Amino acid sequence: MKKTSLLATLLLCVASLVAQNKNFTIELSLSDAKSGSKYVFMSRAEKIQDTITLKKDGEKVKYSHAATAPVALSVGYIAPSEKRAKTGINLYVEAAETIKVNGVIENIAQCSISGGIYDNEIIQKIRTQEAIQAKHYADYRAASAKKDESASKAASDAYDAVDEAITALEYEYVKQNPSSNYSAVLLSQNLRGDIKVIEPLYNALSADVKASQVGKAIGERIPVIKAIQVGKPAPDFTLNDINGEKITLSQFRGRWVLLDFWGSWCIWCRRGNPTLVALYEKYGGNDFEIIGIACRDKEEDWKKAIKDDGLEWRHANVSQTEGGDKLPSMYNISGYPSKILIDPEGNISVISIGYHEKDDPIVLKMVEELGEVYVK
Repeated sequence: MKKTSLLATLLLCVASLVAQNKNFTIELSLSDAKSGSKYVFMSRAEKIQDTITLKKDGEKVKYSHAATAPVALSVGYIAPSEKRAKTGINLYVEAAETIKVNGVIENIAQCSISGGIYDNEIIQKIRTQEAIQAKHYADYRAASAKKDESASKAASDAYDAVDEAITALEYEYVKQNPSSNYSAVLLSQNLRGDIKVIEPLYNALSADVKASQVGKAIGERIPVIKAIQVGKPAPDFTLNDINGEKITLSQFRGRWVLLDFWGSWCIWCRRGNPTLVALYEKYGGNDFEIIGIACRDKEEDWKKAIKDDGLEWRHANVSQTEGGDKLPSMYNISGYPSKILIDPEGNISVISIGYHEKDDPIVLKMVEELGEVYVK
């Protein structure tokens, strides 16, 4: 009897020690971090929000937390004179492992990271390409500020080319690591891609990864993606428009209809609005209609943007219709602006994501269908 109790006690102690050792650790060595500054560790999914205050300049910090599940962790840096983090880095911790970050706060995005997924050769290549992409984005912003269209176009094209290279590397990681939870994360970030590539990669994931929170979300999303493809029927819907009247997609059957998923808060949406205004001035009428669908938008900001940008077509805000907030998911909207052109038979003709400075596929399609000299 006593032996059994002693054995049970020992087993409990061992289990307790094992549980205590199942922590992930983040080691930060950022040489220009200042005394009195703070590192903030946050993860909404795992309800993590911890702070470590530095006692001296360049102090090396070690942060540990129970590794109950894979975690996307953001590490923010709050300077001594600031109240909130203005810079930081996002990390992914897959298990009870140690991630080491070395470098400087001034260029924290390009810090050296090792441990866990960061030791994988493909992830290292992705980070290298991301650094190149960040440079192209900085060049694009500088050229845009100077209104240098040639330099802006060159930087934008270079950015897009690197983006394609990153996507290819991410797909390769998923292919080579079907048992990695990070594969599901990467796949979830590419759901706007070709479903013929995405679905086989998802199907090859391990059962455990598919059963994860991210894996389940992808599994639920794939049927939606397959439904929102060129040539497929556009799902019908009804929303309350800006005047409180019902607007139903099927009522426009027989016309070309452009669904513009946007927001007053979206800089790229606003930048593309002049193109839509010119398109509507040319084609708007019996043969062509635009339905602006505002998402995550406050009523006053939404209405002001419509007036300021001269958007004279039909408008609805998903927040003003019960259940309207489900519409973006129904149409597989994962970024803004997103435009879906529907043909007169009610089928999806063009899907355009993001801002197109030139050669907007929607514009090209309307010119092809209705002609260069069309006047409403």
